[in-house]
Amino acid sequence: MKTYIVFEPENAREGDTGARTEFVREKFSWAALVFTPLWLLYNRLWLAFVLFCAAEVLIACGVYLLGPGVIAGIAALILPPLIVAFEAAQLKRYRLLLKGFRETDVVTAEDLESAERRYFKRRKLSQRAPGTPPVAPPGKPHAAPSVIGLFPERGQ
Repeated sequence: MKTYIVFEPENAREGDTGARTEFVREKFSWAALVFTPLWLLYNRLWLAFVLFCAAEVLIACGVYLLGPGVIAGIAALILPPLIVAFEAAQLKRYRLLLKGFRETDVVTAEDLESAERRYFKRRKLSQRAPGTPPVAPPGKPHAAPSVIGLFPERGQ
């Protein structure tokens, strides 16, 4: 199962169709590891791109001046792309938060299409008409009975 974090614009209305809803998958990004500068530019992570380039230049200068050897130099230069690849989803989340989106839910599903269906179904159920049984809105945990282990509390 894959985990997706759902973002909606701050100014989204109740009846909004979800056209601007963003789903960010929590995972290691191979594209960010192999094509780090291009991946950062493609995802419009300008500050991260500048910091990445500065880190690579500083590491290359340090390797050149210190001369630790070829293997150590390559290992040092691979470190920034590796950090970006592990933190790719987090970088996308920060970009969306800065653009005015808010985190509304976390969905677990087999693929993106299933995650979208599950999220919008939950969202539709949470917007029921008055008089219908209450349903927890997306992102809110459902109330669980107060049970410790297999034994309910007294009086239940």
